[in-house]
Amino acid sequence: MWAHYADAFTGAVIEFDGNHEFFEWAFEIEYSRHRPIRDVTLYLNERIPIVEVCDKSIEWRFEEEVRVARNLLDCQQEGMSGDYPIYVMQHVPRE
Repeated sequence: MWAHYADAFTGAVIEFDGNHEFFEWAFEIEYSRHRPIRDVTLYLNERIPIVEVCDKSIEWRFEEEVRVARNLLDCQQEGMSGDYPIYVMQHVPRE
């Protein structure tokens, strides 16, 4: 993980508790030899199905990646990273 995500030991890696309720809707990534080529212009006026962003090259299967997706309408912008906004979702405890 250090070599790929933490800029060769100059960054940080954060560990999360995968059993926390935040991750109950996490989904696994599909790894395949032949990744599909998609025409994104098909989605100009509609939402992109989440399945369209759930695959990676088989070379990355060692990661055993899972992802969590949230609607930006449920999030707040907390800052910027260069030209890109940073959104966060506030944790709301269950009753």
